[in-house]
Amino acid sequence: MFLNPSRQDWAEKGNDLLIRAFARYAKRKPMAIMLMSDWGKNMQDAKSLINSLNIQGNIRWVGLMPKNDLIECYRQSTAVFDQFVFGASGVTMPEAMSCGKPVVTYARPKLWTQYHRSSPPVLSANTVDGIYDAMVRLEDANFREAQGKAARDWILANCDDRLVAKQHLALYEEVVGA
Repeated sequence: MFLNPSRQDWAEKGNDLLIRAFARYAKRKPMAIMLMSDWGKNMQDAKSLINSLNIQGNIRWVGLMPKNDLIECYRQSTAVFDQFVFGASGVTMPEAMSCGKPVVTYARPKLWTQYHRSSPPVLSANTVDGIYDAMVRLEDANFREAQGKAARDWILANCDDRLVAKQHLALYEEVVGA
């Protein structure tokens, strides 16, 4: 089961790319399921696209939920799909990685290495083909497990609260000219 908890905002999240890639994947794996958020400005567009691609039976809609329920969804998923437009992250990617889940998202390395020791070990994609290829790669249980472990390890090494606070302090000092 794949999870895409990001709001339906095609300009900012690229969910339309994910839906098209998943439609292709569902032809390969007809029993595949994608949990998708049921909110955002492109909600009706998403439902129309899903219907036109005839994958409505493979989609399960989930509403906004308490954080503990979302964490349980992360844990139950095979992989988490975030955003495919900007190359940066909000909270979905690090939360999923903290749960030891592989993440498919678009990650621009230069954005990450400014503030972290390395880029996050995600399957970076920003096209329908790239997202589909990630889905196929995630069929391998050993690969999924290794990606999940690398994700969790990266979070522990790069997102420690003391490290993040130190980085924020340096940024604040730079901004105010201290």
